[in-house]
Amino acid sequence: MIRDEIVAHGRELAGPLGPLGSLDEQERRTDEWLGSIDADAVDEFVDLVAHPPSATELGSVDPDVFAQVVPELLCRFAELRADDAVPRLAAQLARVEPRRAAARRAAAEALGASGSAAALPLLTDHLVTHPDLAARDGIAVVEAIAELDASGGAAALATVRDALATRPETQPVRRRIDELLAERDARA
Repeated sequence: MIRDEIVAHGRELAGPLGPLGSLDEQERRTDEWLGSIDADAVDEFVDLVAHPPSATELGSVDPDVFAQVVPELLCRFAELRADDAVPRLAAQLARVEPRRAAARRAAAEALGASGSAAALPLLTDHLVTHPDLAARDGIAVVEAIAELDASGGAAALATVRDALATRPETQPVRRRIDELLAERDARA
C-alpha cells in the first residue's frame, strides 16, 4: 500500500504543477504526507530506487524524472524524520550487493540529508569497511558525509581520506574528498 502511495505522490511531483497549484503548496502537502506515513516507508522508497515502477504504473510521467523524484522524497523524509529514518537507512546502506548500487547511493544521500549526528559514523564506517565499492558509490558516501559538516563531517572526511590512502583503487574517492574539503575551506 505505501508503495502505491509513494508512486502516486512521485507521479504528482514528476508531472506538471497545474494551473491552480504552487510550489509552496506542493511542498506543504509533501511534508504533511511524509509526516503521516509509517517509518517502514524508508524501505519502500529505497526499493523503488532499486526497482522502479513499470511504464504502466508511471503513465505519462517520464521515468527519468520519476527516478530523480523518489530519492528527493527519501531525503526529505530523512530530514523531517531523522530518528525514524537513520536506522532503516543504515540497514539499506549495509546491503552491498552490486545490483543495489543506486539504492545504496540513495540511502547514503538520505543519511547526509538527515542532518543527524548518528548518520556520520554509519557513513564513515561504511566507506572504510567497503573501500572496494565502485567510485560512484564511494563519492555518494563522501558527499553525504560533507552534508553533515555541522556534525563533524569535515574531520570525518579527513579521517576517511587517510584511512583510504594506501588503497590505489580509492583515488577517485580521495580526490572528491580533497575537492569537498577545499570547497569548505573556500567558504570559511
